[in-house]
Amino acid sequence: MSKLFVSDDEDEPMTNTGSESPTFIPQDHGEDEDPVVSEIPMIITSKPAQTQLCALQYPGRPSARHYENESHADVPIDTSKFFDVNKSDEWGGVNKQTLSGVLIGLEGYYVANVQNGEIVLCQLDKVAQLRPSLNYIDKEIATARDLHRLENNHSGRDTVQVVQMSVKSSNDNAPRLGEALMARKKVEDESFTQLPWADSSSEASLALKKEIFQADNRDVLRSNTNEEDYIGLLVKDISAN
Repeated sequence: MSKLFVSDDEDEPMTNTGSESPTFIPQDHGEDEDPVVSEIPMIITSKPAQTQLCALQYPGRPSARHYENESHADVPIDTSKFFDVNKSDEWGGVNKQTLSGVLIGLEGYYVANVQNGEIVLCQLDKVAQLRPSLNYIDKEIATARDLHRLENNHSGRDTVQVVQMSVKSSNDNAPRLGEALMARKKVEDESFTQLPWADSSSEASLALKKEIFQADNRDVLRSNTNEEDYIGLLVKDISAN
């Protein structure tokens, strides 16, 4: 019968009395721990003259349900489900959803196309995130404000008011608008240009895609940066952020 408790004198470390010894798997340090499985050529092309390549992102839309045809700008609303007709009438008969965004210039971003076992890269000029625009609500508020102003002008008598105005120097430290408000102000002040929309499967889109990703320049580029310098640049960027 085994004892449940032992005294301090009997408390000795356990030893392995079996004949089996631990098995160690030898490692071959001569082989690369991260071998190169395959190499894919990467080709950088240049865009045609007078051409800008922009990326339109839709954060609120699943990638499997992409927009088609001209609905990229104005998306029809399904009025058969979860649709408030009374609210739509208040907003001027809204039956579509408008997506808007601000194009922002960028550097170092490319769009890639895999063709013939090669990756062809073309540099992006601008990117925009298109989100639902609620301008119809702003129009309702502006209309209600104008009606309220007209009612007050007709109901009240003409009165004379003295207004004191002060002029602030341009050198004063006036608060500046945030980036979001500044972008919104630029959109409101900018005059829009109507551009034709071509579907990705149209002949014009296919011809432009073929022209952009035409890999004519096959000059091999050799990097002047070694592995140590490259890692140093990565560490510098991480520490800066």
